Amino acid sequence: MKLFASAFIADELSSATGCEALPLLPYDKLDSPVSTHADMLVFSLGNRIFCYEDYYKCNKKIFDVAEKSGYEIVKIAPASSSYPNDIALNVLKIGNFICGNLKYVAKEILDYASTLNFEVDLHGIRRGITRYGSFLLPMDEALIQTAVDISGRACLCYGLEIPT
Repeated sequence: MKLFASAFIADELSSATGCEALPLLPYDKLDSPVSTHADMLVFSLGNRIFCYEDYYKCNKKIFDVAEKSGYEIVKIAPASSSYPNDIALNVLKIGNFICGNLKYVAKEILDYASTLNFEVDLHGIRRGITRYGSFLLPMDEALIQTAVDISGRACLCYGLEIPT
């Protein structure tokens, strides 16, 4: 399995998952810190990976790997450098449902989602999409911590030692 990841964590992710992490380099058209966030640089739906056209040109070797794995790369217009015009790829997919900000999500994503019969809920979202949640609960004799990926990604990594 191949995963897209920020170049800063690609090696660590590969070691932790046993999967090949394809390092996404920062995109100079996006403001820091989101210029290194994988969810701002690519969006995968079905057999298609959406990315900015100029980002594709600069990282063609990485996208060639995805194409050889059977993905079609859909290139969209270059991003603007400031919010909210920088969230065209920041869409949340849960099961057969996607949501984001209708005004700024790439039209190519919306069109393809409709051909796959995805339900689209894009009204009322005012910011980018969070793809995970975490919770910390300190108790008298225990500390409970959890992190949940709600984006429907195909991979879960954890390092957990359970005493027996």
